Amino acid sequence: MYRLLLAPGTVAYALAPTARSNKPIKVNSGDAGALMSEAERAGAGHAAWAVVAPLRADLLVLDIDECADVVWPTLRDAAADVGAGVAHCAASGRPDCLHVALACPTDLAMQYLLRLVEDLRRRHGPALSETAGIDVRGRKPIRLPGSVSLKGHAPCVAVDEHTLAPITAIAAAHRAAAALEELPHTERVPRPTIAAPRLDDHAAAEDEASGLQWEAPRAWRARTPLSAEDWHVLNDLGADRSLAATDGAWRLWRHGLRSFAAARWWYERLPCFTKFRDRDLEAHRKRGGRGPMRWDACQSHWNSIVRRARAHQPEIPVADQAVIDAVLEELTWWPEADLAATAAALIYHRFADGHGIHARPIARRDLNTLMHFSDGTASRTLGELARRGVLTLVERWPANNPRRANLYTLTVPPRIYRGDRAHDVTSPPARTSLPHPLWGQVGHKIRRTWLQLTSLGQAVSTKALARTTGTPAGDHSHGLLQHLHTLETLGLVTRSGRGRGTLWQAAPGSTLDVAARACGATDRSRQISARVVAERRCWHSETRSEQARSKRGLQILRERLTHSDATATVLPFPDARRSSRHTSRHRRRVPQQDGP
Repeated sequence: MYRLLLAPGTVAYALAPTARSNKPIKVNSGDAGALMSEAERAGAGHAAWAVVAPLRADLLVLDIDECADVVWPTLRDAAADVGAGVAHCAASGRPDCLHVALACPTDLAMQYLLRLVEDLRRRHGPALSETAGIDVRGRKPIRLPGSVSLKGHAPCVAVDEHTLAPITAIAAAHRAAAALEELPHTERVPRPTIAAPRLDDHAAAEDEASGLQWEAPRAWRARTPLSAEDWHVLNDLGADRSLAATDGAWRLWRHGLRSFAAARWWYERLPCFTKFRDRDLEAHRKRGGRGPMRWDACQSHWNSIVRRARAHQPEIPVADQAVIDAVLEELTWWPEADLAATAAALIYHRFADGHGIHARPIARRDLNTLMHFSDGTASRTLGELARRGVLTLVERWPANNPRRANLYTLTVPPRIYRGDRAHDVTSPPARTSLPHPLWGQVGHKIRRTWLQLTSLGQAVSTKALARTTGTPAGDHSHGLLQHLHTLETLGLVTRSGRGRGTLWQAAPGSTLDVAARACGATDRSRQISARVVAERRCWHSETRSEQARSKRGLQILRERLTHSDATATVLPFPDARRSSRHTSRHRRRVPQQDGP
């Protein structure tokens, strides 16, 4: 472990404690391992001296005194966010004191963590004791694990960075080796001239237009750190700047980033994105530096990566395609518009992606964001699809992992649920309009009427349209006339004539997006999605400090929501510190009614 943490040729010193606190006597100098062996022989198995030495220059070394429980969880999570591994973590001997060394893969990551240290000093300093603080050691010597305290306290021992429980030297050496593998093996790329990073979580950047983060910032799965090769690509300027940016963006996508709100932090800072960052900086300069920075070129490039990634689809096996076609055929005969639309949208979104139709995860929150349903409607719809046989429950979510949704298999429902008239859910216009926010608010019965009217391409009477759609004419409160009056209010259809001579026609130039914004459906769907994103942050938190921050953010968000559909009762989240392998504990602690 000493060979990993110290640069080759580093001179260490052996210090013997005295009666005066922190006034040791120098005993010897030389190789750290040899000095520690001598110290243990002198102390009959326990080191009689303290061995001190400066750690490697490429490590960020911190001495946290009497405030580790307050600042270390934030520092540890921030280090994980920027890809910095914990190479060393040891209890110094005094209560609530740690020695920490972080392996920062880039200069930008180190500068970000140094600024975070300054922010933590300002934030917590007034509430801490005079002897508390965070000391950046740099190349100053620090006591190595196994050393006796020079102030009469317990010896310095390596501890787990999460539980702060003592660990063996072998485990500490493995941790150091894993963290140091993330460091680039080549010379570091010069730091570009960029804006200072924010001190909060860069993945929590909000949408500037609405103030809500309604797009999922990342894939909701366990995060894996970027490899040394990934960091080399992200820090490579490259001869072809376009190729470097595209390669870097793919690395971020595979790392789990999904929205530009999460990717923007990387675009603003990493060398591989210099081409598009320079374009935005030049555009900002031409505007005279007025107003907020607009990352249009960076966002356009990221969106192109997202479109290509989501358009990629493995070939669907023949057997799976046969099941999908059979289910869609049955859905066209279902009289319940909302149920048929949800089932079809789930097939297109989840089962027809080329990754199989067996044991696929589906949660209530998936219907919240896909179909823009309220919690109650989403739960009832998902249960009804299972009851009717379209979805077969394979495994309930707490069985192996409390952060995973229920697993369902797509099956062909029995024909006893067929109605007397087929409805379109397979044509391109129907398929693309199914998950629109407008229908989540006004219902898919009205979507059927609108789709039938647009497919005709000419003005028709109420009687003829009722005959075509199989819907009774009704009046302003029900039936086809109620649908048509709603569509007219939304600006999607126009009428001419009076009485029995009334003709209806799709409004030329009208779009669903304009209608959804005008009636508030877009804002409602974004609020629902923002709340779902915030809840999933809590469900998929990997540390207690991250979960605490997510819970505070969710509480603030819920106070800002204005639509009743967007506010819902949130049941307790699983303990972020508990491993998903402890299934029996999760079954007792996590309610069955809710899930990720």
